[in-house]
Amino acid sequence: MDAQHITKKERMAIPRQEMPAQNPDVRNKNFREVNLGYTAELAQEEALRCIQCKDAPCIKGCPGQHQD
Repeated sequence: MDAQHITKKERMAIPRQEMPAQNPDVRNKNFREVNLGYTAELAQEEALRCIQCKDAPCIKGCPGQHQD
């Protein structure tokens, strides 16, 4: 899908991508992160949902975003 030629309505129709996580039976025996992170493909699909808000609260609240 071409991100530059997708309408806001089409972006809103893209379902939220669930982040992969450790199985509960595995994570109750370790102290590693529960969320495993997105694959490159899932991250790109999730990024397509962006509707370019003026104040972009998701970017400001993103733990991966640099806060310089």
